[in-house]
Amino acid sequence: MDIRNDYQKGLSYTELGKKYHMDPRTAKRYASRRRNRSIR
Repeated sequence: MDIRNDYQKGLSYTELGKKYHMDPRTAKRYASRRRNRSIR
């Protein structure tokens, strides 16, 4: 998923949620996550 790239291109959290079939709040969390953060 390239949520971060789409967000940087100007898509809103609502649009990201629709595109990736998730809640806008979840899309916000993924879009704003730093790239170097380790996955647990």
